[in-house]
Formats: sequence, structure tokens, C-alpha cells
Amino acid sequence: MKTSMRECAALEPLLSAYVDHEANAQEMRQVEEHLAICADCTTRLRRLQRLSPILDRQLQGVLAPGEVEALRLSRPFRPPPDLVFAEAPGPPFLARLATVALALAIAGVLALVLLRTPPPAQQIQTGAPPPTVTAPAEGPVVRITIDGLVDPPTVEYVQRGIAEANQRHAALVVVSLTPSAGLSTPMAEVAQTLSGSSVPTAAYVPDGRSNATAETLAAATEGTIEAIPPQAQVLQMDLQEALWHRLLDPTTAYVLLLLGLYAVLGEISHPGTLFPGVTGAACLLAAGVAFLTLPTNWLGVLAVIVGVGLMGLELHSGRHGLLVLCGTLCLGLGSVVLFSATGSLAPMATGVSVAPGVLVVMVLAGLGLGLLIIRVARRIQHLPPIGRLEQLIGARGVARTGLAPDGVVHVQGQLWSAHSRGTTLAPGEAVRVVARHGLVLEVESANYRAAATQKGVVS
Repeated sequence: MKTSMRECAALEPLLSAYVDHEANAQEMRQVEEHLAICADCTTRLRRLQRLSPILDRQLQGVLAPGEVEALRLSRPFRPPPDLVFAEAPGPPFLARLATVALALAIAGVLALVLLRTPPPAQQIQTGAPPPTVTAPAEGPVVRITIDGLVDPPTVEYVQRGIAEANQRHAALVVVSLTPSAGLSTPMAEVAQTLSGSSVPTAAYVPDGRSNATAETLAAATEGTIEAIPPQAQVLQMDLQEALWHRLLDPTTAYVLLLLGLYAVLGEISHPGTLFPGVTGAACLLAAGVAFLTLPTNWLGVLAVIVGVGLMGLELHSGRHGLLVLCGTLCLGLGSVVLFSATGSLAPMATGVSVAPGVLVVMVLAGLGLGLLIIRVARRIQHLPPIGRLEQLIGARGVARTGLAPDGVVHVQGQLWSAHSRGTTLAPGEAVRVVARHGLVLEVESANYRAAATQKGVVS
């Protein structure tokens, strides 16, 4: 036999009274008859029973020993022997099967990330290798370093380095090459700057760091050098160039995107915190600027955003983790194709890609965050229902401390600050709520009210 939502809502205030020994015989019988046919209310009652001892233990820490005895905290509630509790139904078989399938899919994405190696960038055919250049015995030598992605700030840095070498009347410019990849337009501009320099240029590539990008830039110089001269004057990027260069790193942009999305998710979950929202907006703005410069696959960005959004929905739906697993799958796939050509898992021709180790760590961190969200959502589900504030008027409870006239009462499964109307109340005395002033309840003795009603004083 099914019960209506209206019947369950009407019984909700009686569940707290049933657990706290505040219900009379008729109300107890009404609760037990309803629980026999309603599994949802039985589950709510069990949650209240688990919460009540926790509240009592916390209250013992703020009460005097005599008050603890007066409250009879050592007598936990015992349900009647004929009351059979129905277990909450577990997730259906298809849901569990889908969970396993999604977990395997996520494992496959992570394996794909670990096994994937970016293809070599397209190498410009330069014919014979550059000749070897001998360092000058005298004269200033300027050293500039091209590291990481060859991007617009790298162009500004190289052009400034060549200009300063001209001003210093340098005998040689040594270009230390350890690039990871390069954007097409900046690569062409750097090569043009090196080949058109009036100061002789030589490329230095450390052992084991040679790749197609380094060889292409080395071909634009007059030759290679086996070691950096000891008299070389190092020219570093200035602060603006260094910050802009770091922001355009694909791994940095990817991390900023995820941190921004997680921060915005935290702001939505706890509105008014402000700091996560501002921080998240700044991270997303910086990541957006970087993605506009990098060869970005915007479908990958959308998949990452959808993945984090699905994790956020889990906090409100409280299901058995399907949204978190789907979100992690979208996050992993979006991360893999973030800088890939449409319809392919391979990086674009420029070789721009997120560092695989960072990608795996961020996806696993997203999965960990999703599991934490599942735990929080389930805890929220297991909390006892909180009645509407309007239902407090007329509700009965127990004085947890003495009210002379202020103290603490226990009403509808919660502790409230209370003010006694007209009389002093002892700990453990039954009370009735007559008014509410914000979060402070105005109460009177329920025994006094009952006695006054019997004498005809109160109609």
C-alpha cells in the first residue's frame, strides 16, 4: 500500500517527537501504523535515531553532571519489537552495470594518455646540417635561450636579444635551443630574425634535447657550437615576457582551466564565499586568453566544462555516482583532445600538447573530487528532514538546559536557543513553542498549559 506525500509531510513532525519521547500514546500509535506501510518514513526515522545519540553526546560536554542525569541521556530509544524496519532499496542492477562500464572506460582513457606520444613536428628540409662555428677568442658574446613553446613572447625576446647584441657590438650571439614545440607564425618570425641578424649567430643544442623544432631554428643560424663560451653574457626574458610565455604554456593553460572550473563549482556550492568565485573567474579568464593564442580544439574545452558540471550536479542529485563517473569520462576525453585536430587523438601539426603526467594527475584529482562530492551528497541525504519554520509554532519539545528565562530546548530533532515565557523551566521539562523571534524560540511549559486547559483557564 502506497502513502501520499501529504500524509508523509503531516507525519514528519511526529517522527522527531517519537524518537525524543515527546509523543503521546495516540501519536505513537499513529506513527507506528504509518511506518508499517511507508518505507520512506521508516528510513527517515532510522536516520533520526542515528542522529539523536550524537546530539546527546555533544550536549553532555556543555551540561553539568546533575543536568545530564536529569535529562536521562543514558536511556536511548528502543523501537517496539513488532516494528519491522524496511531496508532502503539498493541501486538497480543496470545502474551498477553502467557504473562498472564507465569505470572501465575511464581506465581506458587514462591508459590512452599514458601510451600516447606526440608525433614529431614537421621539419623543414634544410639540406646539409649547419656547419660548426668556432667561438671568438675576444669580444663580447651574448647568450639567449629559447625554451618551451616558441610563441609570441619568444619572438619579442629574441628580437630584443639581437638588438641588444648589436648595441653591445657583440662578436657572437649563442642561441641555446631547448624548445618543446612551436607555433607556426612565431617559428617563422624567430627564424627570420636569426637569419637576418647582422651579428653572427650560432646554435647550441644540449645533448639529448634535439628535436624537429630545435633543428629548424638551428638551420636559421650560421652554424652550431659545441659548447657555450665562458665569457658569454646571459640575456634573460624580462618579467612581462616571462609571465606571458608561462601563461601560453599548454600545460599551464590546462591547469588554470581546471582550477578555475573547480573554484567556480565551490562558489556555486557555497554561495557568498566570494574568494573561490573571484579566483575561479581570474583563472578562467587567463586560460581563455591562452586558448585564443594556442591551437585549441574547442570541443575538448567544452567536454572538460561538461565533465566538471556533471560532477557538480551529483551534489544536488545524490545518486550512486553515475554523474561523477560520466563527468570524469568527459574530463579525460576532453583533456586528451584539448590540442588535437578535430576527429583525431593525435596533437596538431605544431606538436602542442599537455604534459601527460600533469594530465593524468589532474584527471585523477577530478575523480577524487567527484568521490568527495558523492560522500557529501550522501551525508546530506542522510540528514534528518528539517521542518518548515512555520511548523514550529505549537510544536512540543524538551528543555535541554534550565530556562531562567533563557536556555536551550530540543524541538523537532534540533537544538534551539529559547526564552521562557513567564516561568522558570527545569532541565528535562516538556515545553511548547508559542512564538519564534528569528532563531530564538519563545516557549512555555507544556505541563502548565495542559493543567491550565483542564481548569478552563485556556480555551
